Amino acid sequence: MTTSALGDHRAAYSEFDPAYEAFVARRESIVAAASRSPVARVASFLVYLAQNNADQGFPYKVIADDLTCGTVAGWLGLSMDELAAHLVFLNRLDLIVPDASGGLLIVDRAGLERLADLTD
Repeated sequence: MTTSALGDHRAAYSEFDPAYEAFVARRESIVAAASRSPVARVASFLVYLAQNNADQGFPYKVIADDLTCGTVAGWLGLSMDELAAHLVFLNRLDLIVPDASGGLLIVDRAGLERLADLTD
């Protein structure tokens, strides 16, 4: 199959699924965040998770995902210790707090977005 036969995957889905376009925009924001500071990458990732939760009908403030695994740290280009330090920093800024279930609660989404430089 040639590249022209495959076409642009975004064009194939965008007119049928507005949520896909939103996903692509968030993904591109996260990719752009890769050149930003490590704490901005963490903030960007949390904003992405929050929006993904909202898109799926869950409360955006609750991040139930396990952030203590090396996979998330690897995605963000951080060690586990660095990820933990950045989460503590975001907590000290009152942007997030630990949740009793082991996840996180987003206290100030707008603050996270500003830190991640995702707002217009």
